[in-house]
Amino acid sequence: MLAVAAHPDDETVGSGALLCRTKNARVIHVTGGSPLDGKDSRAAGFTNRRAYAEARRHEAEEALRIAGIGRSAIIHFNFIDQGVSFLLCDLIAALLKTFKQLEPDLVMTHAYEGGHPDHDSVAFACRIASDIYNQAGGSVPLSLYEFAGYHGRIGYLMPNEFLPNRDTIHIRNFLSSGDCSKKRQMLSEFRTQQKTLEPFFSPTWEVYRQAPRYDFSMPPHPGKLFYENFDWGITNGAQWRSLAYRALREILPTRIYAASSDHP
Repeated sequence: MLAVAAHPDDETVGSGALLCRTKNARVIHVTGGSPLDGKDSRAAGFTNRRAYAEARRHEAEEALRIAGIGRSAIIHFNFIDQGVSFLLCDLIAALLKTFKQLEPDLVMTHAYEGGHPDHDSVAFACRIASDIYNQAGGSVPLSLYEFAGYHGRIGYLMPNEFLPNRDTIHIRNFLSSGDCSKKRQMLSEFRTQQKTLEPFFSPTWEVYRQAPRYDFSMPPHPGKLFYENFDWGITNGAQWRSLAYRALREILPTRIYAASSDHP
């Protein structure tokens, strides 16, 4: 299994218990978890974003060590937190290269849920990269799965739950007391993120599913997306969808992507 996480800690939030039980798991951190504007760095007590990113890397390494995943099994792409949406083609290329090198049986990543623009960008890039990889031939097809993160469909944060989708079956992994204890140990390693991780600190289950074939030209749910409440690099969902559409037009032949609606 190859877990692809937008930020250091996302893989633990979404699939920490599963990682503990999976042999030969690898993890990709797409960003270092340190936005360019430095606000998060200063709020966490760091004088610059690089020091903050290094702290987050160390926290993730310690958390994944508890799951039996060593440093050599962690890949850092070093994209900028809150900036992934603007480099979708680069991310797709990096993922495709890694898929070819590692030949994973299963990729586990984010859902398209409007929780964070980086999460949606990673979900999008994993879908496109996995489709290209599987269509290339000459390798065993990989299965694309996703873990539940969070969304704001009903007006407030909903952690550890997917948005409704009729096209795929949810796998709800109820955690044993041992699973819960180990996952809490992993979450506790993210000392700079304790306030952010509060909604996830009493794990009862993890939820996974085979990734649906999203229409990325449409919002993940009606109404205001969760990330539209914050200054996280993207103004609104329409801007994100415009960037995704441009990436599709650049990477894929027009015949592969049939737009079902108008695009900005």
